Amino acid sequence: MLDLMLKFGPFQLFPERRLLLNGGKPVAVSSRALEILIVLLEKNGDVVSKQELMARVWPGTVVVDASLRVHLVALRKALRDGRGEGSEASYIGNVSGRGYRFIEPIIRLAPDAQRPTAMSSLPAPILRLIGRDDAVAALVRELPARRLASLVGGGGIGKTSVALAAGQLLAAGYPDGASFVDLSPLSDAALVPAALAASFGVSVLPEAGVRFLLQYLGGKQMLLLLDNCEHLVGGVAALVETLLRHCPGVHVLATSREPLGVEGEWLYRLPPLGTPPEQDTPLTAAAVLAFPAAQLFVERAGAALGSFELDDAEAPLLAGLCRQLDGMPLAIELAASRIDLFGIAGLAARLDDCLALLTRSRRTAQARHRTLRATLDWSYELLPEVEKIVLRRLAVFAASFSKEGAVAVAAGDGVSEREVLEGLENLAAKSLINISIDGGRLSYHLLQLTRAYAKEKLADSVDAGCCPPPLVALPQPYLERAPVLVTVRYAAP
Repeated sequence: MLDLMLKFGPFQLFPERRLLLNGGKPVAVSSRALEILIVLLEKNGDVVSKQELMARVWPGTVVVDASLRVHLVALRKALRDGRGEGSEASYIGNVSGRGYRFIEPIIRLAPDAQRPTAMSSLPAPILRLIGRDDAVAALVRELPARRLASLVGGGGIGKTSVALAAGQLLAAGYPDGASFVDLSPLSDAALVPAALAASFGVSVLPEAGVRFLLQYLGGKQMLLLLDNCEHLVGGVAALVETLLRHCPGVHVLATSREPLGVEGEWLYRLPPLGTPPEQDTPLTAAAVLAFPAAQLFVERAGAALGSFELDDAEAPLLAGLCRQLDGMPLAIELAASRIDLFGIAGLAARLDDCLALLTRSRRTAQARHRTLRATLDWSYELLPEVEKIVLRRLAVFAASFSKEGAVAVAAGDGVSEREVLEGLENLAAKSLINISIDGGRLSYHLLQLTRAYAKEKLADSVDAGCCPPPLVALPQPYLERAPVLVTVRYAAP
């Protein structure tokens, strides 16, 4: 008959049977010392006063402090496990003037949980995934061999949905299952190990989180899906590297707006959904619906209205709307949710102010995905100040631009040429600027939605309204590729 088991380090404690095992072998310890251990484990890291310990271990009896100390010494000796002097400090700590606490991670296993079973905490998909078969297939193909795959893309591009779809297919290949952790609510990377432990149903103190994970995952074959790593990227990268080095059966799928930068990382940049091309002859409804961005809009519009069918008259409007929304799934879903108010024609006519228009979402959506502006705010606020300045200043480009063009408009007023070039590289890594190569020539561009947001930030900044604005002489290759009038506005007003 199985009963509750408390596991820590190499030890297993069965409180009901008053049995302590070390690697499956009984540990010789007195009943009083064992009772002290049970009380400390029950408190799960909280401080237990001397008075409370003595009342539990010697109920109804008056004892002196020395008796407690004698049994604590014996308990610590039993837990030392031949690892040398001082090692017992990793289990029982003194809290000066207050009492004692157990500081090693504790795993609590109910009887059913003691039977080896694969488990999964991956959320089940609710909505059909559209247009992402290639991305899912690439992750399913590469992750088992690579061990670490990072799915990278801008906010609202659909990283979580793709990662979960791939995770559902991959989980069956891991005997110990798969676990999902959304890191977006965390504000401190030090909390990540404890959050990951919580996905296994285990509560640990933050300072003991890494030790617990190494102990828990050391012999397991398991998939970890770490979602929304961008704001904690340094701490997540350090943890992932530690787990990969010490837990050979663990594989990690991470989603982020920038790469983790860990050795051996395989990167998949998630592109926007395919959109209908701009052409002289209007596309039919059937032709428009061959593109995933239009399919997503029609499906979500049908959910908002009860039913929706695209006709040939509205097909060119939907094609233009999908292009203007850059094929971004979140923006398309937000637009589709407002079709009951505006219809396709009304939405297309109002997209010049897309940041104000696209505000309705599911009540259960994460805060940063409830509006398009909130999604962009999340990315923008994570930037260092110099990268915010560079992004704002690049909003003057209506088309693609070169490095020379970027330096011409973004350098100045405390921002050096070197900082502009580094900013370009970092903003591209963080999925806020797109890079294109055409005929061996490198160019950059902002998605229309990102540009609209950056223009707002520029208008609100000290760079706006400075006059008279001197005209910038741009390199001829840049003018050929992006014929826009660009001015510098970075002198104090």
